[in-house]
Amino acid sequence: MILRRLAEAITRQDWFVVFLELLIVVFGVYIGIYLGDIQAARQQMIETNMALEALESEMRSDLVRLDEVIAIQTNRVREQQELIELWSDETSDHAEVAPRLELVFRDNSTFFPNRSGYRAMQEGGYLAALPDETLRLTLARLFEREYNRQDQNAEFYDELGFDFSLFVLPTHWDRVSNRPLGNRTDSLAALRSGMITVRDQGQFYFEFITERVRPDIVATLEMIDAYQEAH
Repeated sequence: MILRRLAEAITRQDWFVVFLELLIVVFGVYIGIYLGDIQAARQQMIETNMALEALESEMRSDLVRLDEVIAIQTNRVREQQELIELWSDETSDHAEVAPRLELVFRDNSTFFPNRSGYRAMQEGGYLAALPDETLRLTLARLFEREYNRQDQNAEFYDELGFDFSLFVLPTHWDRVSNRPLGNRTDSLAALRSGMITVRDQGQFYFEFITERVRPDIVATLEMIDAYQEAH
């Protein structure tokens, strides 16, 4: 309809009408693009909020798992300390203590957070689309710095436990005869040193996840809740 009126106006050389019709066409195109951009932005925000909800759910599951690890590790550090004290006591029967060493000093409970939700937000462009800059920076710090340190500490703690079980213990204690290998004093001292190394790293890891990792997760979840209430 507009194009027909425009053609008729050009035929009549009615330039004022031509100008008005062109203005209507341009304005209509602009409005169409503007409304399309608004709809696209609205859709992106909906998808961003859905991705954030998925990330929040993942983090809450991780928090439950972390609390389980903290509870287990609390008992594990205590058990390790008790065995070290028994082993250090010259009146102790080391043959009774030795069978417990592998279990208590090898099978450590460690936490490895899930990063799939955060990666999905990055790859989908949803992290950059978050309008809250503070929340964006907080998520990046947690997932790209704090979690990396957490993983390094957990891996090192796990490796120490396996090294004790696979190398230190078999080198200085005969599992079959249940007695020290080689010089008794040296073997008992070497095993004690290995136990202390695992215990110290376990204590460090326990303090790190309770004093650094868990508070950071809780604080980030609180920020997500505040953002969701505002949006």
